[in-house]
Amino acid sequence: EEERQKCSRSEGSAADMAGLHNGSDLQVIEMQRDANRQISEYKFKLSKAEQDITTLEQSISRLEGQGLRYKTAAENAEKVEDELKAEKRKLQRE
Repeated sequence: EEERQKCSRSEGSAADMAGLHNGSDLQVIEMQRDANRQISEYKFKLSKAEQDITTLEQSISRLEGQGLRYKTAAENAEKVEDELKAEKRKLQRE
């Protein structure tokens, strides 16, 4: 009788240990899934951010070129204005 109780106790504790291992294994697997999901999300966010950076860099280049064109046009307009003023003065003197 005592031997049966000892065996049943040891089997019960072994079953408890197996249950703990299975439970902890499930927790580990769930944690790995969560970690993989987070990694996937972060990879997606990183690729989206890199695309946004590329788009913004292209916009910067385009706007810098546009700014240069406007600056050149303004300088030419000022030059033409100065020439017209000089011509006006010359005509008024005559």
